[in-house]
Amino acid sequence: MRSFIATIAVVSALFCAGIATNALAKPHEHKPPKDAKGALQGELPHIKGIAPEIFANASEQAQIKALQIESDSKESLHKATQKYRDERDKLELQKRILQVRLHHAKAGNDTQAAQRLLDEIFKNEQAIVRNNQDERELRDKQEAQRIERIYTELRK
Repeated sequence: MRSFIATIAVVSALFCAGIATNALAKPHEHKPPKDAKGALQGELPHIKGIAPEIFANASEQAQIKALQIESDSKESLHKATQKYRDERDKLELQKRILQVRLHHAKAGNDTQAAQRLLDEIFKNEQAIVRNNQDERELRDKQEAQRIERIYTELRK
């Protein structure tokens, strides 16, 4: 019973010390509000891959056009990569189906079917890796084109 009371006393002392420390802490400094993308209100937006100085030195029309190009390129990239994601989803489903068949082939001691299914799973995994690589290459290519188009617009 005494140890319980001692524990309560220690916890309450620590709790009071925590309150005192928080009361003496430096008050929270007010930070300017940010928009949805994390940019401070009143500041120029940032475009990934574009130096802020180049964007800031461009004309207002060029900045607006650059933002439109960025938005359009993001949309086209999403549409282009959707094909790869859909194909990858089909390959993943096919792989899971093959794994179920492999499980049942092993349970039935059918070694030839199990080996054939393992080969198919391996080929399927290679197709998934190729799909990922192709998507990454497309993304890199379109990203480079996007940056070039924006730089061209900002230099006008």
